[in-house]
This record gives sequence, C-alpha cells and structure tokens, in this order.
Amino acid sequence: MNDAGLFDDAALTSLRAISEALKSKVAHTRAPDSPTAREVLKATFGYDPRTGRELWRVHYDDWSVAPRPLYRDGVAYIVTGLMHPELWAVKTSGAGDVTDTEVLWRLKTSVAKTASPVLVDGLIYMVSDDGVASCVEAASGEVVWKKRIGGRYASSPIVADGRVYFCNQDGVTTVIEPGREYKLLATNQLDDGFMASPAVAGNALYLRTKSHLYRIEAL
Repeated sequence: MNDAGLFDDAALTSLRAISEALKSKVAHTRAPDSPTAREVLKATFGYDPRTGRELWRVHYDDWSVAPRPLYRDGVAYIVTGLMHPELWAVKTSGAGDVTDTEVLWRLKTSVAKTASPVLVDGLIYMVSDDGVASCVEAASGEVVWKKRIGGRYASSPIVADGRVYFCNQDGVTTVIEPGREYKLLATNQLDDGFMASPAVAGNALYLRTKSHLYRIEAL
C-alpha cells in the first residue's frame, strides 16, 4: 500500500493470488454435490425428514417463492418464484439434481406469486395476484378452465365441505364448486379486505380481514 492509502500493482497482484487461493481451497473442501449460494436462491430441495440429508433438488431461473408446494402420489407441485412464476410438477423419486430428468410439466401462465394452490381430486385450483382463477389437471398440466373472478389476491384459497373459497383484498369471497367446469356458487362481501388465508375447524370457517376475525358457521 502506498502513502495515499491505495494498493500499488505489486500489492494488487498479491491480493489476487491470495483471493484465488482461498477460492480454490473453498471449492475443494465443499462436497462435490453441495449447491452454491446462487443455486440455493433459485432452487427447491427435497430432504429426508429423519436425517436432514438432501435427496433431490430442482433449479429454475426465479427466486423468493411465497406459495407452499403441494404433494400427491410421488409428485411435488412447486411455484418457482416471485418475478415470473411458473408451476412445475416434479417427481420426487429422483436423486441429486433432477431438473433435466424428473420435471413432468411446466405451466407458465396465470400462476400466483403469493397465494398457494390447492389440490382436489386430481385438479389444482389457484388464483393469480390479479384475480385470474385456474383449474389445472395435476397429471398433465393441462389448463381445464380459467376465469377472471376479480380483485387482487394475497390470501390462499381453501377447500371445505365440497367448495373452494377465494378471498380477495377487497373483502369479497368467491365460492365455487370443484370440477372440470367453472361453477359459481356464491359471492360474499365483508368489510375491509383479506390478506390472511382462511382456516377451517369443525363446521366453522374462520376469516381474518384487515380489521376483524370472523367465525362463520351454519346453525
């Protein structure tokens, strides 16, 4: 370092050499199959719950996933991120990096950034942040129907008593019948809007708006 507090060429050369040596040491001490930090940010991992051992991982180009995954019959259904979300179906029987081998299908349109999907009788129901509800065949990824139901959504849909409930940020709940055709059963309005997802206990439906918690139950 010179009198001005700046590194001269010789010092910079030494620092580069030290940096390369450290990177080399880290690269060789890391397990061969361990993901890098960049890979962790853009991936979903499957672990053995008894040991914590990684079983498989799948990589994608997006990041910051909010919706929870679904699982049924050896397949995980995963939303890939926040910026350009896709819905992927991934077989969970593989090992290591399964991106090129175990992804059964990818859906790129009207996938929610925030709300989690639900799975009923082989059909996935979801609603995008801007209010487009979709029904997708879990086996193939085929869109069975798509309907703009209005409003903006952060709350996840819920299935209860043979109905699917979608609650939007304006306080409107849209109720449909599960199935291969869109069938609207009811719409209901509560004050304020929904950010939290609804819950069910027994015969009661619990709805939390921005200002109140409601219990709704038939008498």
